Amino acid sequence: MISIVIPALNEQDEIGRTVTRVREVLSGSGIGAYEVVVVDDGSHDETRVRAESAGARVVRHPHNVGYGRSLKDGISAARYDTIIINDADGTYPCEAIPALLARYKIEQAKRECGLPTVPSTIALEKTTNPFLRLLEPDIVKAIHAHSGLAVSTASASFEALRNWKNTF
Repeated sequence: MISIVIPALNEQDEIGRTVTRVREVLSGSGIGAYEVVVVDDGSHDETRVRAESAGARVVRHPHNVGYGRSLKDGISAARYDTIIINDADGTYPCEAIPALLARYKIEQAKRECGLPTVPSTIALEKTTNPFLRLLEPDIVKAIHAHSGLAVSTASASFEALRNWKNTF
């Protein structure tokens, strides 16, 4: 069972296609139960309406609070133990979700056996901004300190992680 979390801000042109494609891929992959959670970060367009029409559950911020807070709220709203973070505008191929999930499960099994692991991330970076690249290690530490999330990048990422709130 997995939750797909998609932060979105003014993505009306792409969010419907992205949610639909995610649902098609997951329905045809044999993964089992899943949900798509879109966090509408104060959009001024039809992002929420189009995400809901495509079958997503939408968490809405009344105004823009940022990507990090959107991730945190989406993860908090997730119902399942495994979370995949995806992008709203189709930057990352939805067809790669089953492979990412398989890689995540292998790393999770290794971790449970005490073997060395690597982050379950497909490293498709969206930004080439040198300022963000310089600050990224500090941003990642701040995200971890604030939210407890183990993330590998502060820029938009296509990532799988464990929803620890459901384990205790």
